[in-house]
Amino acid sequence: MTATNHALTGAVVASIIKQPVLAIPLAFVSHFVCDSIPHFDSEKDKKLAKWAIPLDLSIAFVLVLYLTFLVDIGIPGWLVFLSMAAATSPDIVWGWRYFKLRDLQKMVEKPMLITTYYHLKIQWSETKKGIVVEALWFIAMSTILYYKAH
Repeated sequence: MTATNHALTGAVVASIIKQPVLAIPLAFVSHFVCDSIPHFDSEKDKKLAKWAIPLDLSIAFVLVLYLTFLVDIGIPGWLVFLSMAAATSPDIVWGWRYFKLRDLQKMVEKPMLITTYYHLKIQWSETKKGIVVEALWFIAMSTILYYKAH
């Protein structure tokens, strides 16, 4: 799933749970739940990946700042920030692997940690058509946050 949707999901988890000791770990777990749903993938298409990944990361970054500092969803900004960070954090390993290997194909080849291997295997359906699921997820998470703020 996109970083944007992972971040939004982390904010939703925090806004519902409200207790940091539960919200942050559950936001982390939400990453794997989201990745097990069929979703968008641009990494197999280098042209698409060159603009889709930076765009997604930019939107996610702006949303983190916006939801942390500018919108009141009923919880402290630091909890929103940490939950959004926790929800996106498992993908940091993919960024590290890419920068280390400099090849999208090699990045998903072994050797890798067992957690990274598990993370790869739960993503059983990543396609360009998954953008529909991503869009619906974005609308759902945004709607929940909108009602939390109003």
